[in-house]
Amino acid sequence: MSGVDENSHSADYVSEATLPQVGYDDDLTWVVSHMGSLWLWLGREVHRYDATNRTFEPMGLRGRKTKGAVTVGRYLVVSIERELDGVDELWVQDGRGWWLLDEGEFGWPVALYGVAGNADLLCGRGTDPNQTALWQFFDRDEDPAYRQSMTLTSSLLDGGERDLEKVWRKVGAIFGWPDDRSGQDPVQVTVRYSVDAGQTWNDVATGQLQPVDRSVEVTGSIEKVESSRFIQLQVSVEGVSDWAPVLLGMWAEHETLDLPVRRRRWRLTIQCRDTLVRRDGTPSEHDARTIADQLWSLWESGAITSFRDVDQNDEYTVRIAGIREVVPSPGRLDMDASSEIELTLVEV
Repeated sequence: MSGVDENSHSADYVSEATLPQVGYDDDLTWVVSHMGSLWLWLGREVHRYDATNRTFEPMGLRGRKTKGAVTVGRYLVVSIERELDGVDELWVQDGRGWWLLDEGEFGWPVALYGVAGNADLLCGRGTDPNQTALWQFFDRDEDPAYRQSMTLTSSLLDGGERDLEKVWRKVGAIFGWPDDRSGQDPVQVTVRYSVDAGQTWNDVATGQLQPVDRSVEVTGSIEKVESSRFIQLQVSVEGVSDWAPVLLGMWAEHETLDLPVRRRRWRLTIQCRDTLVRRDGTPSEHDARTIADQLWSLWESGAITSFRDVDQNDEYTVRIAGIREVVPSPGRLDMDASSEIELTLVEV
């Protein structure tokens, strides 16, 4: 402001921004100055004021409602109710993106900066009086306050090819602790993955980390064939006492389908008849239409299946890349049903 008149108590002002029209009851529940920018809750989403363009920019964190926000050093902590089911979540913005700090049942977050022991953040937990939760953001000598366990889950990973199916082969996590740690007991870590957006998780590898190791990579192969566009990785750490490893990164090894890479191919014609006899002289258990329907279903679903080359006596993991059914001209009623299906199989 400028031009303040002490006698009339009036002032001239310059408008820096105009807020959008308020549409929800909890709009502007909080407005926080963080790292030189103005952050606020608007339209059930976190916004940041862009002083250059004088616009309010959505920052990608939404919820049913908010229960407050606070700045803790270089971190912005926001409490929201998850849109899906209303569960309370605490999210942290560190300048690179949003990180889920915790979930459960929380109240308004409060910054402590170490005035109460080693805690930097306090938040009410649950509905009972005096039930609180504390978090430490910054290191303090002789006061590490390590959590006994923690779990970190990645976002949906696509391997740089979002529109293509992949076969996931191997996953791993890299840990390191280059500084001196005073711990003695090993720490247990588990690496797991999910190909259905976190509905089910599969353990791949476990390991025990020792303070003297300084750097460890925990890896494991995916035993069953998993085909999907996306994969999520999760690392859990348990048994932490007076030292903790630092998670440096997680990775997944995969093969992208439908790319021009070298892999085995087979082209063959399958006889679909009601009276088929196998190589060992036994009759087939399925009629012509059942055989054809099964092959068409495998192709339509893009399923991964096993294929045994009886000439080489080797088994391969394949998918059907091409299919064509040829039905002969209509025959007499006393003839067996028959057709020929031309298949192209590709190793995955």
